[in-house]
Amino acid sequence: MMKSSGLLRCLTVVIACAATACGDARSAEGGDSNAPGKGRVVNTSPKWRGGEGWALSARPVLVVGGSESDSAATLYGVAGAVRLADGRIVVADRGANGLRIYNSRGEHLLTSGGKGDGPGEFDGVDALAKIRGDTLLIWDRKSARVSVFDATGKFVDSRRPTGLNALPWFAGAFRNGSFAVSTGVSPSQMMAQSGSTRQDTMVILHVGRQGEVLDTIGRFAGPETFVDMSGGNLTVERVIFGESSSLAVGGDRFFAGTNTNYELTAYTPAGDSALTIVKQERRRPASRADLDAYRQYLLSRNLGNVPAEVRASASRRVAAIPHRETLPSFGDIRVDSQGYLWVADFGVPEQAGRWDIFDPAGAWLGTLEVPGDLTIHEIGADYLLGVATDELGVERVEMYSLQRKI
Repeated sequence: MMKSSGLLRCLTVVIACAATACGDARSAEGGDSNAPGKGRVVNTSPKWRGGEGWALSARPVLVVGGSESDSAATLYGVAGAVRLADGRIVVADRGANGLRIYNSRGEHLLTSGGKGDGPGEFDGVDALAKIRGDTLLIWDRKSARVSVFDATGKFVDSRRPTGLNALPWFAGAFRNGSFAVSTGVSPSQMMAQSGSTRQDTMVILHVGRQGEVLDTIGRFAGPETFVDMSGGNLTVERVIFGESSSLAVGGDRFFAGTNTNYELTAYTPAGDSALTIVKQERRRPASRADLDAYRQYLLSRNLGNVPAEVRASASRRVAAIPHRETLPSFGDIRVDSQGYLWVADFGVPEQAGRWDIFDPAGAWLGTLEVPGDLTIHEIGADYLLGVATDELGVERVEMYSLQRKI
């Protein structure tokens, strides 16, 4: 699955990364499947056979939010969701510009943060990460600042890395509390000719617990984008089925891969290649049905209650977005708490989601079906936490139980 930016926003910057291969090729069958792998692992078939694999509960075991009548249960623009050791759920909510904490039954306990520039306040909540001891890191993209909260929702301190450009993107936190972040958008990246496509290079930094830049993890290719300045509005959209990249942080590894080939690389925080995972498959040509479905999805975003002339303008802009002839090899990626890599099949958003699962040594175990309208935020040892949106645009955090069996 892939979530796209709002069609009517003035500017959307999509930051991702590309990966390179490393090491010697070896079979996915060799070695300790629970140990972090090294080298290059080429997968030709899954290890799970008929009747084997993992399973999600048929329905959510916990739902948070989803109510328009209760302000404490109303979520708008969920930037992240995690589960604490005692079962409480923490949600980073853009609408509230802060944290909402719920008990293990989904009942609201407290809200921390709020709009502002002071300690514990935010200008633009954009990401949430949980590190050791249930310490919480909240990234404010507009102010390029990470704020630290304890497990009770109490503000501890904040750090602002130096040398960043506008709107740097938080990639994730490592086990020790350091994190990966992009350098942001340079002034030259704001300039483009209407009707043109471009693809920029992004620099991903390893930042320490005190905000100090420790290393450059790497320079990676961003997505292909299309610039449209018609009607006096500037919009930046992904090229349909265009080249883009996915990244994720888990434990002590940074994962990245471009979608033109099914190949993902794990890096150390210092930027050294540790493992490359390959799944051999042939890219599928994009059909007319694929293209129509994707354009319909673009038109459906944020257009439910807008004037007819705005919808007509949006239709013209969507029709002008170029597309590629083949579908991407994969969509989003995630790393679970046990070090397994999850890779989503590419598909029109809100369709049923299939995720390939690779063990820490790089072996492809098999696939797992996940509800198509669910954006995954955290995968624990026995649960999966994500955000779903109903037909009225109301968001809710859903937790499913996860059974790991082989």
